[in-house]
Amino acid sequence: METTNLTTYPTETFTDVSKIVETFGAVMPIYKDKRLDRKCKYRLQNHCCKNQAEQIVILKSLEPLLSSPDQMNRTVAIYTESKLTLHTITRYTIHSELIEEI
Repeated sequence: METTNLTTYPTETFTDVSKIVETFGAVMPIYKDKRLDRKCKYRLQNHCCKNQAEQIVILKSLEPLLSSPDQMNRTVAIYTESKLTLHTITRYTIHSELIEEI
């Protein structure tokens, strides 16, 4: 689902995937109550395609929620440039393993 400016979220993260030579890297800052909580960096496998890299980072952004004891912080807004991933999550019934995990 896409967010609106009218909704506030206790946890927000922004995914950014870049390809440098043959390697994908990702940066993912996580904000809690509009303050930077942590900044995660990942080096992804060389055989990833751009869409897989975006999906892996989205999945990684959900991991901190699993260990959150505070139920309010289990709601998160994930901001991504990957319209294909958003479309796949919401529109298709047949999903890849990564999409199923998300």
